[in-house]
Amino acid sequence: MEDYIESATDGVFTELKDDQGFRRDLVRFFSGDRYNYSIDEIKEKGAENLTAEFVEHMRKQSWNEVTALKDYNYVINKDSKRKGVDALEKVLMHLVD
Repeated sequence: MEDYIESATDGVFTELKDDQGFRRDLVRFFSGDRYNYSIDEIKEKGAENLTAEFVEHMRKQSWNEVTALKDYNYVINKDSKRKGVDALEKVLMHLVD
């Protein structure tokens, strides 16, 4: 399992945007069924914007039960793209370690 959370200096999550493992998980998450971004959309947004968008997603999840439920349904849905689900789970595990 990737251990990129240690790379975040002083807990600043956005510093992970340059970490290859984190970027790979971002791409897998955003190209998964939860957001379903195309590769072109991902390239257009870039690592910095995807990182900021993920941080915003997590902020919404922490105070918005609808977002949390959508994430839960995404993770348990057997039809969801496995790479996207795995990527979300890996990032979330790093956040709570």
